[in-house]
Amino acid sequence: MGVLMVSMYTLMASNANTHKKETLVSPMHANVISESQIQERLASINLPIESHQSAEIARRVRQYINGGRRETETILGRTITYFPIFEHYLALNGLPEDLKYLPMIESGLRPTVKSHVGAAGMWQLMGITARHYGLQVNSQIDERFDPYKSTEAATKMLKYLHDQFDDWSLALAGYNAGPGRVKSAVRYAGSDDYKVVAPHLPRETQRYVPAFVAAAYIANFYHLHELQPKVPAGFSEELRVITVQKSVSFRNIAEITGLSYNEVRLFNPAYLQGYIPTNRKGNFLALPASVMPKMRGALMEKHQIQIDEGLVATRYIVAPGDDLDAIAQMFNTSVENIRTWNALGTQPVALNQELTLYLSRAYLINRA
Repeated sequence: MGVLMVSMYTLMASNANTHKKETLVSPMHANVISESQIQERLASINLPIESHQSAEIARRVRQYINGGRRETETILGRTITYFPIFEHYLALNGLPEDLKYLPMIESGLRPTVKSHVGAAGMWQLMGITARHYGLQVNSQIDERFDPYKSTEAATKMLKYLHDQFDDWSLALAGYNAGPGRVKSAVRYAGSDDYKVVAPHLPRETQRYVPAFVAAAYIANFYHLHELQPKVPAGFSEELRVITVQKSVSFRNIAEITGLSYNEVRLFNPAYLQGYIPTNRKGNFLALPASVMPKMRGALMEKHQIQIDEGLVATRYIVAPGDDLDAIAQMFNTSVENIRTWNALGTQPVALNQELTLYLSRAYLINRA
């Protein structure tokens, strides 16, 4: 995994109102926050791990609040785009939602960040790990930079680690140091209690779990420290996703949608050569919701399909936790139909992916 970062925070907007009655802490006095106050607040959010090592957690919280407020607020703004993606894949894999804080300490929610050891993307996956979990990493495309596919791979890895250790503190340590190092530490300690195992882990890994907890604190209580999320340029609008099987250049996408070349690249950082390569399984294309109809219309003109008379085209946006089986059951159709109608290939659907469903008028009237 990537090198541990100190100033990584995120937003959890749904919790922003939960603690409104608490007194705001002036930035000038943030450093006097006590360990007990931090622990009391953390106890209210039910993390999947114990928040021990309170002194280290408090030290990092104070760094987050005092050491880089501008950076903190920028990262808070990024979570508006990326948190729903993390929540979607965590839910699909039956994992705790709070694991969405992990990319904050890995990458600061920067999709294209690289570490000096070769880890890349928001989840800081090594190339060999990424390929093991089905990601493409080559000269044309690096799916470690794709927020959707990298998250899917990372959640599968986290699930594997938890199955190995049956403990989220040890699983997070395994994510940072590798499962082999953690297994060795468990054997050496003669215990699978994280508090006993931790002193036998690398120093960076010993600090990893407290860093995760401190990031969770900022995610939930940033408003008590007068921090305000700052949405990055270009991301004020919700993104939509479609699947593309045939090659298409960023310049062509820009011409169709009216976006600039750099904007197309910004929303699709996994494609390294300025175009989406051909892939029969399907590649994702992400664009702002307002321009996606133009792009989808241009692509579907080339995708000729036979539609039974009496069926009506209906747009559906993939919601958190959706998969193709659930969508097919919801609309009384088949997965094969949905794949054919949308030229999906064999890729799973992504959050906010636009789908066209062809449904009978009678069915639509009954659902209304």
